[in-house]
Amino acid sequence: IVSTSGGLGGDLAVTAAAKAKLDLDLSSNLGIGLELTTGYYDASADDGAVDLAWNSNTGLSIGDGDFHFEITDTYLDLGKLLGPAFIELVQRIDEAFEPLDPILDLLTGEVPLISDVSKQVGGGPVTVLDAISWFG
Repeated sequence: IVSTSGGLGGDLAVTAAAKAKLDLDLSSNLGIGLELTTGYYDASADDGAVDLAWNSNTGLSIGDGDFHFEITDTYLDLGKLLGPAFIELVQRIDEAFEPLDPILDLLTGEVPLISDVSKQVGGGPVTVLDAISWFG
């Protein structure tokens, strides 16, 4: 809004309202990052805009407002952080223990008849490891 007072040669005044907001997503090639929001606004105004006024005699004046800074999200990508070497190491360990999978499946699997009876009387499932622990 532009207004003048005192005729053509009078004071010139310009008034406006502004709201500034900046959303940033900062990340690194190491797999670490954060998202943040920053801005300047007037929390008491309905739309959050800050009043600005410029007068040829008094200069620029800025209404009440607050600087806003908020971290909205942080993240960590372990694959990028630890690198391909760590992932390859985990894959090799998994491959080394792969032959033990049938044995682990047998030990953690339910004992058919005993487990069914346990469930019927309100207990949980019974595994081979549970049965082994009963006998010491």
